[in-house]
Amino acid sequence: MRFLIVLVGCSTSTPPSDPDDPLPRVDTATTPTTLTTEPPEVNGLQLHDDVVTVVWAGWKQPDDAQSTWVTWEVDGVELSTPATARAAGSHTVPLLGTPADTEISPVLHTVTKDVESTTALGTITTGSLPPSLPPGVLTHSDPDQTRPERWLLTTLDPGKSAFLGPWYTLILDAQGRIVWYLQTSDSRMTWQASPSTGHLLLDENGTYTFDGDDALRRITLDLTQQQIIDVPLLSIAFDEMPDGGFVYGFGDSTSDYGIRRLHPDGTDELIWTCNPWMAKWTTGFWSCNANTVTFHPDRNSVLYSMFETNTVVEIDLDEGTILRELGQYPGGYTTLPATAQLDHQHLPTWTPEGTLFTQTDSPSKPGQWVREYQLREDSQIMEPIFSLESNHFAQWGGHAQRLPSGHILWAHGTGAAIEELTPTGEIVWAVDYESGVLGNAIPIADLYALNQGI
Repeated sequence: MRFLIVLVGCSTSTPPSDPDDPLPRVDTATTPTTLTTEPPEVNGLQLHDDVVTVVWAGWKQPDDAQSTWVTWEVDGVELSTPATARAAGSHTVPLLGTPADTEISPVLHTVTKDVESTTALGTITTGSLPPSLPPGVLTHSDPDQTRPERWLLTTLDPGKSAFLGPWYTLILDAQGRIVWYLQTSDSRMTWQASPSTGHLLLDENGTYTFDGDDALRRITLDLTQQQIIDVPLLSIAFDEMPDGGFVYGFGDSTSDYGIRRLHPDGTDELIWTCNPWMAKWTTGFWSCNANTVTFHPDRNSVLYSMFETNTVVEIDLDEGTILRELGQYPGGYTTLPATAQLDHQHLPTWTPEGTLFTQTDSPSKPGQWVREYQLREDSQIMEPIFSLESNHFAQWGGHAQRLPSGHILWAHGTGAAIEELTPTGEIVWAVDYESGVLGNAIPIADLYALNQGI
């Protein structure tokens, strides 16, 4: 096991800030007239070579500045880079959050000697999305009820054959438009992209295509920094640990399945092997393959969800032993009523209250649900205390979570739609891709928090 760190410095991802090779010049305008220093020299605007919804803004300032930031408007809403003190010299910043094919006119704000000036940086139109990437259609939006976060992280396979690619990691705005995207190479799958401290964390595996090396990738939104972590036998589920390491599902058709832990120093540790335990019931293909591996620090345990056998186990992280068996594996918790039994469940998680929250099919009739289960330890009974039926059906995939507002954010897998719903099922926000496969969906409050570094 190895960590390969690559700080990207090629021309396709490095900000064009070389003062000897400036961007095209544009006219400038500065205010107020009481400014006692020379105005910044504008180096212009340029589209990012790889992500054409990202714009590089460049300038050269003659003096140290107490604070500088760039603002621009999209649909009358002002977006901004973080305000930062900058020394005299050339600077380039990425402008994040603009949809494709959108004209913007960024303005540089500079505070020098307690005086603020503004400088127009010109006008530019963002590029078009790749032909293989559909934009999606916003079908519902109630701004008075939707989540406060402006951005939404997800992944999408828009191909004709589910899970065979191409896979894209996407960030959507409140109107469901794509403002950032990255295609996973070698037809590998990126299904559980997640925010990390200062950057994005992407899974890249060849579970379905046997293409490319299995890896986890840390990456900043401007693509100037990335870290590739080689993870042989990475399956389709993982979770980041508080120390920066990982727990992940491992296995393929040539090996057993189970849980391993990759420590930050590169040490790889076996936590639990599923196959000997599962073989007491079934030895079917993918009986032990997991669509969920989540670490819960307050319980020091890992939830491992096996979709083909409709079973979830909770594994003690230190001992590698089974704490609870939930679902259809014989001998575990009994679900009452039986019609609410786990079936092809996706992304089960423990809530702060100790209940189990998940998407699940119905074992007794066609249909798909979000269910929350209360576990009664004394009687080993699991019973639903909340249920919400889906208006989509995802044969594969799906990710449901409860937001702080109490609403349900539901990415429907092969149902190819993302919805925010009230607990009673009212749709307050939705985007529809009509076909394809969606991975997890995670609200993001600040794009620049994902561009801090690795």
